[in-house]
Amino acid sequence: MITSYFIRKKIRKLAAEERQKSRRSLPFDQVKSVLVLYNAVDHEALREGFKMLKAAHKQLHTCLFVESEALAEEVKKSAIVVEKKLLSAWGFPSEEVVSQLASIPVDLLIDLTQPGCYPMQYVALRHPSTFKVGVKYPEQEWYDMGLLVAERNDIAYLFEQILFYLRTIHA
Repeated sequence: MITSYFIRKKIRKLAAEERQKSRRSLPFDQVKSVLVLYNAVDHEALREGFKMLKAAHKQLHTCLFVESEALAEEVKKSAIVVEKKLLSAWGFPSEEVVSQLASIPVDLLIDLTQPGCYPMQYVALRHPSTFKVGVKYPEQEWYDMGLLVAERNDIAYLFEQILFYLRTIHA
């Protein structure tokens, strides 16, 4: 990747458009399918959260960003993978990956990617989900519901907190 300038500029534009869209949230017990975006390095830490979603009878779709890690075959088969080495010179993921993700109808998108992971922010903003949840980092405050990071920046804990609030808000 030559520079992140162009993808950051496009993300700002998409985030402004995102704020204008109508939102539709469902009570968590009515959510049927969930798309979780995350970094491959966090896969093991998020396993328990994935189990919780499956135990709640949610259809789980995952998309992960891979910088240089080797992935287990089971992960490759069960997730959509965005690889750093396959990004365009300007840092954009392929239109094929974006279209593949956009074609997955979900009731809820959860973005657990690390700050500065622009390809995944781009993918999240391009997804047509009507309710998006994530961890709010500076310049990443376009979610319908966002969790502010205070002291504890443990991704498994943050995922657990997001699921807790989703279950409790509409209860």
